[in-house]
Amino acid sequence: MSDNVLLASRGDLAVLDLNAVLGGVEHGDVYAVESALLRAAKGAETGGDAAAQRGYALFAVLCSFHLRLEDPAQSWGPRWQGQNGRSYTASDLRGEQTSVLADALESIKHPALRARVADVVWYNERKRRDAAEAAIAAYLEIAAGRLAGRLASRFSDREDLLLDVVETMQRPLQIVALTRKRGDVPEQVRATFAALYRRVREGERCVPYVKVARLGLGYGLLDAATVAEDAERVASARNGIDYPMAVQPAWLLAAECHGKQKDAEAKTRCQLAAVEETLRMRNAVSGASARAYWTRKAIGELRAARGPRERIEALRRELRDLQDASLDEIAQFTYELDLTEEVKATEERFAGLGLADTLLRFALIVSPLTQAKLYEQAVKTRGDGWLSGTLFGSTYVDAEGKTVAELPPALPDGDPGSKWVAEQSMRYLDIWRHHVVGGRIEVARRLGVASFPLEERHFDPIVQASIFVPPGHEHLFALGFARFWQGDFASAVHLLVPQLENSLRHVLLNASRETSKIKPDLLQEDRSLSGLLENLRVELEQVFGPDLINEIDLLFNHKPGPALRHEIAHGKLSAGGCYHTDAIYACWLIYRLTCLPLVRHWKEKIAPALGTIA
Repeated sequence: MSDNVLLASRGDLAVLDLNAVLGGVEHGDVYAVESALLRAAKGAETGGDAAAQRGYALFAVLCSFHLRLEDPAQSWGPRWQGQNGRSYTASDLRGEQTSVLADALESIKHPALRARVADVVWYNERKRRDAAEAAIAAYLEIAAGRLAGRLASRFSDREDLLLDVVETMQRPLQIVALTRKRGDVPEQVRATFAALYRRVREGERCVPYVKVARLGLGYGLLDAATVAEDAERVASARNGIDYPMAVQPAWLLAAECHGKQKDAEAKTRCQLAAVEETLRMRNAVSGASARAYWTRKAIGELRAARGPRERIEALRRELRDLQDASLDEIAQFTYELDLTEEVKATEERFAGLGLADTLLRFALIVSPLTQAKLYEQAVKTRGDGWLSGTLFGSTYVDAEGKTVAELPPALPDGDPGSKWVAEQSMRYLDIWRHHVVGGRIEVARRLGVASFPLEERHFDPIVQASIFVPPGHEHLFALGFARFWQGDFASAVHLLVPQLENSLRHVLLNASRETSKIKPDLLQEDRSLSGLLENLRVELEQVFGPDLINEIDLLFNHKPGPALRHEIAHGKLSAGGCYHTDAIYACWLIYRLTCLPLVRHWKEKIAPALGTIA
């Protein structure tokens, strides 16, 4: 799509009678509105009114955009996309068309269309706070109308579930979070959410209740004590639900909130109830492999809840492959970090920056720890005795109980040994990454997406110019960076981490270093990341520096450790792992590696190119 598309002018919109066209639309969704607008556009075309046809068609196009509630930064996507093109999306209408829509906003009465128009205007022009407020008010009007029965659901057979109201409520909360300070939620938003929460709680339907409760917890509208009690009651009631997968999330939510209240007994009670739902899922399938899967899952859940050992043993006898007994000894502990000062400093550092300065400063927001610093920290732990693995060493197991690494204890005198130092470095780096991600990287990223509607196009000048990006991989890097900035870490980590190995080879080849190996059959093969770090470490350190290569090794390759390259290459990284501190830091580190060669030329080359992007 070309920039600054103008589908309809101010004159075209002036001749429309939207209130007459939409007056009979009793639904609170844009699909019904779109149908009415398309009929009006067809009628205007038949009647020879080209201006009205263009105006109604414009609003119909707006209704066709796909709202991605799980992606609040890049909220809008095309309805369809294929190899040869795609349909319109919100950013296609930035510029003059957005201004035309903003001028027409006050004349739109139907809340569904008004919410869509105001939301798109604010998305394209983040400075239009009036549009953001109008969008919030319109979404609240839809939610209130559905709760009061004035507006109908798109799906009449599911109207009592209120799932569409949950989705409608989620968008104004996202806009509030992006336009106001944390905790500054308008009273009308609180009141409408409270009414929705009461309805789903009283209805005792697990699926909508869990969705609303998690929204409330996430945006600070509910407290853990209230949700713990309500979620347990809703899960216990079941309300005629025979599908255990719908009930289990309510038990897990109750357990999570009891845990936040430090009520270990109640947390365990709810966890055990959730396990029973898992076993009901097992009873609903017939295949042996499917039943084994649910049995194995139940064993893991029982262990996490510290359930009765005799129950665990009974389930283990039903499995052909048993878990390692060492999992019973694994315990968890929490460590709270106070990042208030770091967050404040980061906010001050990024306040008022333009796009080019924001993208550059983000790449330089922190520097990797030096090997000397990590060695110093490791040696300090030697006095901790067995807690640090000095006397007995360490054994590491994976989530299935398999032993994945065994490390020796520290040597009694002198150098404690490189493997032991690396292990202690991983422990220190885990805490350090939580500090820099929570206090710097995430804070700066959220400020960036709150100020700019970052998409792939904003990163094109960077990836096109960086020597770290091999030819033909520019789009992958740009898309990965866009998803990272937007908070879609699941997409970002799977796009960016696999690029690291090839980019290191690309840089070495440009530095006239050979990166392939000759196998016994005389065929050549590119070295893997582990092969590069093992056989070409000196060459890598000459180009990137020893501290940066050490960081790459510990984050992407070393075991025990995140070993992100291996985890992603073999499909072992879970959805939750994509949002772990290590994965977020890894995406940022690849962004830093891409930007570092451009720092000296940023003002002359990159900033002007970024300035041309709307």
